[in-house]
Amino acid sequence: MDRPSSLSFKAGEIVYNIDTNSNEAYIISEGEVNLFSRDGFLLASLSNGEMFGETSVITGEKRSITAKAGANGLKVKIIPKSNLTNILQKDPILGALWKKTQLRLLDSNKKNSELFIEVEAITEELEQCISEQKVLSKKSEKLSKRILYNRKTNPLTDNSILY
Repeated sequence: MDRPSSLSFKAGEIVYNIDTNSNEAYIISEGEVNLFSRDGFLLASLSNGEMFGETSVITGEKRSITAKAGANGLKVKIIPKSNLTNILQKDPILGALWKKTQLRLLDSNKKNSELFIEVEAITEELEQCISEQKVLSKKSEKLSKRILYNRKTNPLTDNSILY
């Protein structure tokens, strides 16, 4: 049975998951694909004419990201692993450049994901500080009201009497 040369995906449908084996790459013929890190961070959105899925084919590693069809769905042309391998073998200079570029992309994706995690942690800590500040502000306001009330109702606490 012949493999299809193109595929269609509904909005939000997974094209492939992280840590799966790769046997092909894709060129977008219609729509958009969103690429997500292991932590769910949106790394990129690609559209017509762009290729994705090639990194794992070129490096021989499992998929390093999850690809999901965009809001309006996705149509792709399939590029079999053998086609990419033939191109890389026919032109070793192109192959070396392409592989190096893919390795840099993997490193960049990893760093972006680490930064995303750090930003999330900082945001959570900041939100906690803001919440604590609001609590302290309310307590301070209550204490100020108590002090004012005590000064009005108890003349001994009025500093002017003490001197």
